[in-house]
Amino acid sequence: MKIKKEISINLTNSNLNIYKLGPLINKVKISSVNVKPEGNYLELEYETPKYNTSLLRNKSDKIILYSYGFNPVSSYYLLKGLDDEECNKQNVYKLNSIYKFNTKFKEELSDKATLQFRKVESREEIEHRKRNINYKLKVIENEPFKKLEYKQVERNINKVLSVQSKSTSTIKYLENISVFDNRKIERCIKNRVVVNLNDLYKLFPNHQEDVKLCLQKLTFYFKGRYILKDKFYDKNLQKIRKEILEAFENSDSINFYNLSTDYNNMLHELCTKQSNKYILKGIFEEKVIDFKNINLVNKLKDKCIFTLQEIKEISGLDIEDVYKFILENDIQEIINNFYCVYKSQEIEEVLKIYEKGNIKKSEINDLLNSKELNTEDFFKALDFFFVLKRSTWVKK
Repeated sequence: MKIKKEISINLTNSNLNIYKLGPLINKVKISSVNVKPEGNYLELEYETPKYNTSLLRNKSDKIILYSYGFNPVSSYYLLKGLDDEECNKQNVYKLNSIYKFNTKFKEELSDKATLQFRKVESREEIEHRKRNINYKLKVIENEPFKKLEYKQVERNINKVLSVQSKSTSTIKYLENISVFDNRKIERCIKNRVVVNLNDLYKLFPNHQEDVKLCLQKLTFYFKGRYILKDKFYDKNLQKIRKEILEAFENSDSINFYNLSTDYNNMLHELCTKQSNKYILKGIFEEKVIDFKNINLVNKLKDKCIFTLQEIKEISGLDIEDVYKFILENDIQEIINNFYCVYKSQEIEEVLKIYEKGNIKKSEINDLLNSKELNTEDFFKALDFFFVLKRSTWVKK
């Protein structure tokens, strides 16, 4: 056997501190996100959670967690802001050395004439070198940070990033998580300018509440349609739009002659031309969104679980109107006249605990470690039915 090449493995130190740690992400709350896209390097700054802070075993208000790779459930992380003693408390193991791969030829070869030495690296060798951990760390150290936009999503703690277009230098690092983005609806509304509610319901059948929120944010109601707000246009164009819509106030069709380019553009955005007349796009729909109800639903979402009396106090409605509101907005009764907007996985887990009775604090910790739950929502629901006494959650 002729040995052409050997790969020797040495240990080397890095300028970056590398640690290995357990599933910490489910116990903390993200406060900021930075990324180095070329180095495949994510920096997440965490705040200690509102509930059960003993899970961190750390009294500091903030830690910074760096992930080698965009998926934060990776087993290897780069941490800043923790000393060795704190790392031990959090079950974090510091790796003082890493593997370094060196390429060399074996010298004890009898027949060197049979060997062919390459003068330059092949494509495979270059790719192998770029897979080397030292090469990657060098890239990470030299690359500047880019700020990501982030958002806490209600139903799953893993859905934390709000991803915009590529031009904003944001990165979606949880490719395996299916997250519906309201920007799909917003783009649709902005592209169409004039929209109908039923058309949007057909396009986004499983996201009717999201459709209502986007319409509230982006449009105003006019003659059975929803039209993009003036704030998305320059002042000179706002004046033109106002004149066009005022002309439609008392008529279903209008005539314009000898128009400027801006006038023509606005007319084509808002109207369709039939013969010499312009007709407003879309159709008249009597169904109008009650934006007040949307705001009330959002307030109730924040409470997680609530009673009829709480709905009455927040909304100022009579009890008959409260029942009507519950039916119209599909508010769900979960148990004993307690209601929720959406029966999430967190609420279902708390209801299972409620049926069994009291539960130890350690069992709650095990449950949070074993399942992907939104910690804050879980403890909101838990606090509604239980009170913590020493090391046991007891029914109220």
